[in-house]
Amino acid sequence: MDQKMEQHNDPTTPELDRTACALLAMAEHFRTMRSPKYKMAIKCVKACFKTPMSREMNTIVHFELGKLYFYYTENLDIAKYNLDLAVIL
Repeated sequence: MDQKMEQHNDPTTPELDRTACALLAMAEHFRTMRSPKYKMAIKCVKACFKTPMSREMNTIVHFELGKLYFYYTENLDIAKYNLDLAVIL
């Protein structure tokens, strides 16, 4: 997700994806805080689905959401679902 933090202000990032990049950067901030707020990070990533984005960004968002669920929750079914969607898209 470090690349996402750099890309949300990058002029080469498609206009369509800038909001999703900013939300991913915010999710990364919550995840890496001194006392991590994983629930807030998941909410930020899920908020990306409410914004218009390209297919590539949709794949990245599903992958990031799947990783968060896999590593920081016990919802392995949801993690697998999102990771499968990332591969399919």
